Amino acid sequence: NAEQPEGFKINAVIDGSGADATLLALRMYVENAARMDLSAYELGQAFKRWIDDGLFQDQAAVATATNLSRGNVSKYIAIASLPGPVIQAFGDPRTISLRWIEQIS
Repeated sequence: NAEQPEGFKINAVIDGSGADATLLALRMYVENAARMDLSAYELGQAFKRWIDDGLFQDQAAVATATNLSRGNVSKYIAIASLPGPVIQAFGDPRTISLRWIEQIS
């Protein structure tokens, strides 16, 4: 709580756990899932990025952390990993349904 000349007081709470990238990613996932209806494509991109960035070792670890089944995590990542021409055929990748991935693949 500090006051600056010609400024105003700001009360802030510093959360040291923000340094843990894995915890931060999970918090963002929970907040986003609660606020908005994320598409299968958007979730797949996030889960794929978590693995690619080394936040989680594999899809099983993502499934455990998110309380999703391993099969669904695999499907989300499969949607995010579709080739560009397939994604473009949908116009908006957010319209791709999780239940379609087996037929699309």
